[in-house]
Amino acid sequence: MNAHKIKHTVIELLRNSTQLLVVAIILALPCLSLYAHYYSAKATEDLMYLPVFPGKILLYLDQYMSTLQNPQPFLESFKGSLWSMRFAGFDISDPLAAAEMLFASKTIHVPFLISIILPIIITLLLGRVFCSWLCPAHLLFTCGDKLRSLLKFAEINPPKVVFSLNNKYVVLAVGLIAALLISQPIFSIIYPPAILSRISHALIYSTAFTGMAILILLIILVEIFISPRWWCRTICPGGALYALLGWPRLLRIKVNTKTCNNCGKCVPVCDFGIDPVTESAGIECTNCGKCVRKCPQESLFYTMSLPALTAVSKKNRQSCSPAVFFLYVIFVNFYFFSVCFLWPSHPGTATLFIQGKLPSGTNT
Repeated sequence: MNAHKIKHTVIELLRNSTQLLVVAIILALPCLSLYAHYYSAKATEDLMYLPVFPGKILLYLDQYMSTLQNPQPFLESFKGSLWSMRFAGFDISDPLAAAEMLFASKTIHVPFLISIILPIIITLLLGRVFCSWLCPAHLLFTCGDKLRSLLKFAEINPPKVVFSLNNKYVVLAVGLIAALLISQPIFSIIYPPAILSRISHALIYSTAFTGMAILILLIILVEIFISPRWWCRTICPGGALYALLGWPRLLRIKVNTKTCNNCGKCVPVCDFGIDPVTESAGIECTNCGKCVRKCPQESLFYTMSLPALTAVSKKNRQSCSPAVFFLYVIFVNFYFFSVCFLWPSHPGTATLFIQGKLPSGTNT
């Protein structure tokens, strides 16, 4: 194994470790939340009567908290879920959660918008890395890929139905418009990272999660028996939003055309269904690095650069144009059109609610 293989094997291990760390976080947050309830009620002695899981975890947590002079600030600095959390005192939310809140509530909640600054900055710098490095659903669906590959040993060849990668941008647009019209969240119900966070809360709090588990199971079954990586490639609204935000990313994968022999070995390893040689410069690439590791000619490599619009292939331009269209129409034009015409307080003027404050002169 040469230095190139060793380097990118380490990167792959780091990526998998990061995914496992995220899983640990979404399990730890409800544990801390449940312990905070017992601590606030001065009933930590009742922890011994809880089931083994999560009772044992909370007892170990109680031992650690007893070493702190005042555990309350620590407990207050860790709460929430992957959809929206407070981690080490910093509020962090999924940009999809903020977008859906904006459309469903028709209000601008400034603290919520501040909480998406860090994810957006990371996406602008590194691209759609949430999908390949942080998303717990990606790790779960990888297990589905492994199960699909095991079917070959049973001499079962499931179909490989290919759907358009642009479908997820339509799902994003339709979901936001639906949230606007019915004033109810849609994505928080069907978005796998949010669902897995709620399942972790249900496990810790010993509540039912049958419906959520069935939804995740259905996605896995579709990916095993019909279309591999169906959700991530063609349906995920969060992936669509991160792809749009990550278009001007600095970190990207490029190909050395002088050494590339078009062997095609990088194509089947891409979890998101693109050709790394021709499409890694586009918005669908998640910078996972699997193609870089697989390339026998070492022609694929990470680099820091701005998007080169003139160098994008015709195929990439076709796949990017709907994304750019939705970026401007849905997130700018449609929103301000709605502000001006769907809920004006006075004819011809817009009502914009910020943190629940009404503009001066507005009747309550």
